[in-house]
Amino acid sequence: MTTELFDFETQNTVGILGESHFLQDYQWTQPTKSLQDLSYDFHFSGHNEKVELKTDTYKMEKTENLFIESHVIRFDNGYKKIGGPFRAKQDQVRFFVYYFIKDRTYLWYNTIKMVERIDKWIAINFPYLVEVKNKGYSSFGYIIPRNIFYHELIKQQTFNN
Repeated sequence: MTTELFDFETQNTVGILGESHFLQDYQWTQPTKSLQDLSYDFHFSGHNEKVELKTDTYKMEKTENLFIESHVIRFDNGYKKIGGPFRAKQDQVRFFVYYFIKDRTYLWYNTIKMVERIDKWIAINFPYLVEVKNKGYSSFGYIIPRNIFYHELIKQQTFNN
């Protein structure tokens, strides 16, 4: 369990910057930011391919893990919602992209296959659920080694800063 209290505005700023990078780095695919349907971040023009983007502020060399959000709980009313690739799967989002912003590196996963791998890993390893405290809510998830997703990784792309 972490003791650091995160701020939504700061986290949101990081997410918005990651989305800006995605639009720039993948402009040739004509990604469109989803503004009406908040169940995903982007779709590709002319296709019904949806993308969920998770932006991480760690440098890849500093961690061999991914933080995989499982759910969020609001403090004011106890509302709980599913998160991360689990929500992306539920919302039929085809690609879950994990972005290391400091490295400008994107890891592309098939959402369904990624969740299947996570479920198997959790069943075998019984990991602790990690709480990330924010003002007004907490996110919960698992710290999972990146290398377990070797077969689920569709592509890894790094762009110049």
